[in-house]
Amino acid sequence: MKIDKIININSKVNFKSEQKNHKFCNNEEKYIYDKFEKDNILSAKFSKNGCLEKIEYKTFLTPAKAILSLVNTNNDNIIQSLLYHMHTSDELEEMALDVASDDFLKSLNIKKLIGLGAFSLVFEMDNGKILKLTNGEHYPNKRKPDFFDLPVEKRGKSCRTCYYIEEKISQDNITQDELKEFVKKIEEKGYFLRDYLNFEPNYDDNLNFKIRIDQFGKTKDGKLYLIDPGCVLPPKKSYRYFKLLKKFFK
Repeated sequence: MKIDKIININSKVNFKSEQKNHKFCNNEEKYIYDKFEKDNILSAKFSKNGCLEKIEYKTFLTPAKAILSLVNTNNDNIIQSLLYHMHTSDELEEMALDVASDDFLKSLNIKKLIGLGAFSLVFEMDNGKILKLTNGEHYPNKRKPDFFDLPVEKRGKSCRTCYYIEEKISQDNITQDELKEFVKKIEEKGYFLRDYLNFEPNYDDNLNFKIRIDQFGKTKDGKLYLIDPGCVLPPKKSYRYFKLLKKFFK
C-alpha cells in the first residue's frame, strides 16, 4: 500500500518551524530555531512502498540540526514518511531542543539518517557508530538487556530524549534458518516477540511467514543480534515462577 493512500499530503500540517525562543528543560538557557534557508539534505532513499530508508546530508551536522533539517524540508515524500511514523513537527522540535542542551550530543557529527521508527530516529555518525534517539526507554516494560540485544556502548538521557551509541551492524548474508534458530533461543527464555514477521502471499493464496531481516543484524565479528529491542517483551511472572519450580524439583 502506498503512503499517499494513507496520508493526504494536502492536509495542512505545519512542518515549518517559526523562529521563536524555547526554554531548555533546566530553564537556564534559551535556544533559537534556525530557519535553514538552505536545505541540508543531499539525497533521500525510499523503499518500494514509499517508506523512508535513508537520508544523506550535505555536510556533517549536530544531532539537533539533523533533526531540524527534517522539520524544515520541502520534500513531500519525507514529510509523508515522518507523518506515517507519527513524527510531528512539534515532537521533532522538542527532541531537537533536548539534544541541543546536552554537551556530549552537541559534540557529535551526524553523517546520515539510516532508520526511522514510531519512537526513534537512527543516525550514522562520522566515526561509523550509530546514534539512536528515542522519546522513551530503549527496552519495553523496563526489561533488562539480554544475550540477543545489540550491546550499547554509551547511553544517557537529555530532558525527555534518551540516546544510545551502538556499533553499526550489517544485514548481509543473514539467512532465514539463522533467524529461526535465533528467535527460537529467545522464545526458549520465555520472551515474547512481536513485529518481526513479514507476510507474503504465494500462488496457493496462503501466507508465507518470513522473519524480517531489518530487525536483526551482525556485528563485525559475525555475531547475530536483535537491533530493535521493542520487538521483545519480557517473560510473564507466571512463566518465571514455573521455571523456578521446575528447577527446584529437579
